[in-house]
Amino acid sequence: MLIYWLLLAFPSIFALLGLRAADSRGRSDLSKSRSRGIAFGGSMMIAFWILYNLISGLRYQIGGDWIAYIDMVLDIADSRFFDALKVTDVGFALTSWIVTRVGLGLGTVNFICSGILSLGVIRVAQRTEHPWLAITAAVPYLLIVVGMGYVRQAAAIGFLLFAINAVSDRRLMAVFVYLVISTTFHFSAVVMAPLFLFAVIRRKIVAVPVGLVFMVVAIMLMAGSERFAEMQTNYFESGYSSSGAIIRIVMNAAPAALFLAVRNRMGLNVEKKKIWTLISLGSIGLLLILPFSASSTVVDRVGLIFSPIQIFVFGYLPRALNVRAGRSGLLLLGVVVYCAVVQLIWLNFADNSNAWVPYHSIISDS
Repeated sequence: MLIYWLLLAFPSIFALLGLRAADSRGRSDLSKSRSRGIAFGGSMMIAFWILYNLISGLRYQIGGDWIAYIDMVLDIADSRFFDALKVTDVGFALTSWIVTRVGLGLGTVNFICSGILSLGVIRVAQRTEHPWLAITAAVPYLLIVVGMGYVRQAAAIGFLLFAINAVSDRRLMAVFVYLVISTTFHFSAVVMAPLFLFAVIRRKIVAVPVGLVFMVVAIMLMAGSERFAEMQTNYFESGYSSSGAIIRIVMNAAPAALFLAVRNRMGLNVEKKKIWTLISLGSIGLLLILPFSASSTVVDRVGLIFSPIQIFVFGYLPRALNVRAGRSGLLLLGVVVYCAVVQLIWLNFADNSNAWVPYHSIISDS
């Protein structure tokens, strides 16, 4: 369990020190000492990325679906190319097929998928005012639980984070490419298609039909595959229920509501404000849908797609609450304590936390 606390402590320390790597953007009058501080912050983010992915990639029998992923990768390794693509989501299947063809296994696949997620988290966090605070908010659940458990969806969320940055930069083709790749790793990412299209296409008369076409094509490609049949049986027909779903949905909805209340004073460009507004509305919408859903697991898994709202809002929290930079220390401490409490509760009291605790690695258990 100690290694998870080390992972949380890394960004928390820099968040409390007030290290703000984003300050360098667009400024040419920085002092040499300030420039060195920014360079140090960037190198520490690289170090955090490496540390996290070593922990994730070297893990052994960690994650609720560990056995399922072992079987999946072995099945892909024993299949011909086109048969392998039918085993699971095509992006994950293709990645696993390539990895196994060069003599590597699940550990490498885990490293790749968690690497995509953590890089996406860092890239989005870097565009906030308090990037280390944003990263801290991602550690307890998004990086530890999702990144080290829901491997396919972790990669999908990572590509969605890249797409969010592309929306802010007005790079329409990049948004489309990232969204398509995300959907190939986990089909739930398709729910973001209309949101991205509304954000980047200003004419609704164009955005609506394009969004519908994208979703229809994605569903047609998915229908008939073993993965689609599995999802239909497991999530919809069985009426699966996820313990703690309401808590995780509220963890998205609360910062989403805060963003909607203060978005006009955050200094965001039109596209950036629009995409985070849509993500916030989606987060709150899931909270309203949850009591009426036949399967809380479906809502819970879709809710993971909207979890980046926590990264973004916590990264802007002092401004969102109108707290001056010189007086934000107590607020930063409060966020760190909140993240520590979330992690403490999950590691000790979650129904399936025994799949993560204690931590085992390939090195120590080989």
